Amino acid sequence: MEIISTRGCEFILCSFYPEKRGEMKQIKIRNSLSTIVLKSVLSIYILVTFITMVIQLFMEYKSIEKNIYQDLKAQVEVFQESLSESLWEFNDILLESTVKGIYKIPIIEGVKVSSLSGSLSKKIGVWKNQKGEYFFKKKDNKKITDKTTISNYFSINFKIYHKNEKGSMSPIGEGVFYSNKVFITKKIWLSFIVIFISAVIKTMTLFILFVWAFKKFLGDPLGKLTSTISKINLSNLDKDPINVIYSEKEGQELSILQEAFNTMKTDIKTSHDSLKNYSTSLEELVQNRTKDVKNLLENLGQGFMVFDKHGIIQPGCSKAAINFFDKDPTLKTFSNIMNFDLDQEQSFDSWLRNVWKEKIPFKELSHLAPRSFEINNSFIELEYRPIYKEQSSKKVLDKVICISSDKTQEKELQEVAKNERAQVEMVLKILKDKNGFKNMIGEVKKNIKNIQNEFLESQEKINLKNIFRIMHT
Repeated sequence: MEIISTRGCEFILCSFYPEKRGEMKQIKIRNSLSTIVLKSVLSIYILVTFITMVIQLFMEYKSIEKNIYQDLKAQVEVFQESLSESLWEFNDILLESTVKGIYKIPIIEGVKVSSLSGSLSKKIGVWKNQKGEYFFKKKDNKKITDKTTISNYFSINFKIYHKNEKGSMSPIGEGVFYSNKVFITKKIWLSFIVIFISAVIKTMTLFILFVWAFKKFLGDPLGKLTSTISKINLSNLDKDPINVIYSEKEGQELSILQEAFNTMKTDIKTSHDSLKNYSTSLEELVQNRTKDVKNLLENLGQGFMVFDKHGIIQPGCSKAAINFFDKDPTLKTFSNIMNFDLDQEQSFDSWLRNVWKEKIPFKELSHLAPRSFEINNSFIELEYRPIYKEQSSKKVLDKVICISSDKTQEKELQEVAKNERAQVEMVLKILKDKNGFKNMIGEVKKNIKNIQNEFLESQEKINLKNIFRIMHT
């Protein structure tokens, strides 16, 4: 139950702040501290008021319900004697007259009276049979089937007694008075209207008082302080201190806050001057260190270049990389400087996509990238290193460094070592099986002799199949 809406708050606050309507177009009043506190307090107040009103209405309902029951019991006492006389004397006319009189009472919806023997019985209005079914009797009985209507009925049962000559009471009949909860609702509705109007008046009054109090003791001082602070920048730190709150009566906390801002302003000015001097020195230091690092990289003899997820080489390639590729690779694609054909280019693009997906560790994928290339009789070996950046509290791949190294001499030495190793292995195998080697030499000489004989004996027609068999062996 929200009686005061946000727009209502804004409208009333604007009425108290006519001089700031222009500012409120840029800074919504709903975001101000005063409005937030005011809405919080009023929301709690409205909630408490609503709960209190519900409790009051519930208690009022129970009180009215109890009063109606007491009124019904009172009617039983009033008509006990008349009903007793009618049943005792078996006076049907008197009983009917008494029942009709009872039925005229506003809170009674129905009357049912009968003797214990059941020989004399009268019903009028609403009544219920032994099966729990409700009927309405005026001239004839009409069954009531509406469940909502039935649920509103309630009754009070009572015994009818006759006092004999000895003064003792003996039951001679029983009766039931029926009433309706609608009477309770009608009575409580007026109470609800009174309580609701009272709650609205109190809430609106409290709202206006809160707006006035917040404006005087919080809104105006805080607005002045905020406006002054918002104008502070690095160019006017050395100007006069903030002095918009002159009295502690406007708020001890705001006075402390003002003093804290003035102290902080002085500290920031001192720190700014120190940082300005330090930044100048740091810039020179960074430039010198950058030159040192660049010289170190150039003297390593390795080529360094960085490419992004599109394979474009970033500025800052080392001289060695330019020498290896015979051109400046800056802002060119990696595929272009490597002179890839279409299939190689597609394969490298696929590698780039999978690397930047980061579903597989870079270390495992790096072996699938081009590992080497040859240019100008030089063998260049390639290595790859990832560069990460922080994003949403986790590291993500940003760039990749390609390190190129001239391995021409190492490759030539490896080829020489490979040939020498093959010769050594051949000699070792011969020494290990001398007889087998001699037999092989003898077999080879025999096969050559057979081929020579084949040519000498068959000058006109040579058996090529036989020669092929011997050569194959």
